[in-house]
Amino acid sequence: MQWAKQAQALTLLYTAHIAPMQIAFYSGLQFPVKYRDDAFVTMHGSWNRQPSSGYEILRIESDDRGEPRSFKPFMRGFLSKQQDSTYAQWPSHRTCRRQRQELARRR
Repeated sequence: MQWAKQAQALTLLYTAHIAPMQIAFYSGLQFPVKYRDDAFVTMHGSWNRQPSSGYEILRIESDDRGEPRSFKPFMRGFLSKQQDSTYAQWPSHRTCRRQRQELARRR
């Protein structure tokens, strides 16, 4: 019980079987202003569940106080099922092209 008094409640929850690998806070000028100071998190996932999960980059949007308020998929396509039913864990050229086109439309 003493730990419960010291613990902070979770702010956001995400799906199971996914683990964060790296996090970076964006402070550059390449993306639209609304992305500034948001966190980008690379997520490891699980290929052997249906549907597969993870293998993506998430954007964590923050409010005006810097508190996290939501997860948004930023880039997906790092896991693709091959014709022989194995999985490739890298972005295909088509996926990268689609992501660049989507980002250009958002600007």
